[in-house]
Amino acid sequence: MMYSFVLSGDNLVVMVNNHPYTVNNNHPNYHAIMNGIKDNIGVDDMMSLINESVLVPERKFSDEFDNVTFDGDNVYVDGQVLYHSIVDRIRQFHKENLPYKNLLKFINNLHSNPSFNSREQAYNFLEHSMMPITEDGCFLAYKSVDSNYMDHHTHKVCNKPGNTIEMDRSKVDDNPNNHCSSGFHVATLRYASGFGGSRSKLVIVKINPKDIVCVLIMRNL
Repeated sequence: MMYSFVLSGDNLVVMVNNHPYTVNNNHPNYHAIMNGIKDNIGVDDMMSLINESVLVPERKFSDEFDNVTFDGDNVYVDGQVLYHSIVDRIRQFHKENLPYKNLLKFINNLHSNPSFNSREQAYNFLEHSMMPITEDGCFLAYKSVDSNYMDHHTHKVCNKPGNTIEMDRSKVDDNPNNHCSSGFHVATLRYASGFGGSRSKLVIVKINPKDIVCVLIMRNL
């Protein structure tokens, strides 16, 4: 059994037996893992470095939603420590006695998403865009529609408040470079407000993160 890796920014993804393990520079063994890749260490040694901090002592308490657990310090998904900015937010809310269980539900929903790229990009998108996360772990975004609540491109999809719209995932373009391609699109308030012209309406859309197919982050929005 061998492993491969991909480095994207501060995130290192190590693939072992077709299973991805995400490690960022907050991981206690980040530098040891990087050196291990350079030294071509074995799979067992690599997994020991990745999983060292996953061994959890007796917990004072535990919040758990399906495959997601928070012990007051770390968030675990299927027993693996999660390293993302959302975890820092959960720790902060827990420390300040603010509600955070919706964030755990969001993580649980997101990790039902079959797309690795969508799962990785969603955290950064919501953090950058200041998207609200609902009590049931979904999130709210914005969409510009025409005066009759129909979509701007085909004028066939009704986005009237209260409607639930669906589309076969296999028909959605998952390439973030193909703007305005096949699929349902949502955006930040700033972007959506300036799209479609003066006769457009703006609607708030509730989305389950498991249904995210593609994320485009535009830093000036």
